[in-house]
Amino acid sequence: MLDPGWYADPTGRYEARYWDGLKWTGHISHYGATGNDPIVRAKFDRLWIRVFSKLVLWLVVLGFLFWMVKSYWPNGEENDSNQTEIIESSGLLSEQGASPLLESVTIGRNLNGV
Repeated sequence: MLDPGWYADPTGRYEARYWDGLKWTGHISHYGATGNDPIVRAKFDRLWIRVFSKLVLWLVVLGFLFWMVKSYWPNGEENDSNQTEIIESSGLLSEQGASPLLESVTIGRNLNGV
């Protein structure tokens, strides 16, 4: 441990700060002028680190949630294949091609923009 005395300011804001043998005090010296600046204020100097780390944490959490939703969200490809299977099993699709009923449904869909 260091003996009590004036040493270079660990916060870097002043020329020297007094060490009482156990902790840094609020007594400062800057170009020969002395004053008092509590060391507590130095904690706010690293506020940007805490803000940045919380931002990164939230981005990781939101990215994970987005990945989970995208992975398990049903897409339209499965629905198209299921509709084709339903049409084939219902007999609307004959061996010669589409039945008139299926053609009218398809035409109606195309006219409606669906």
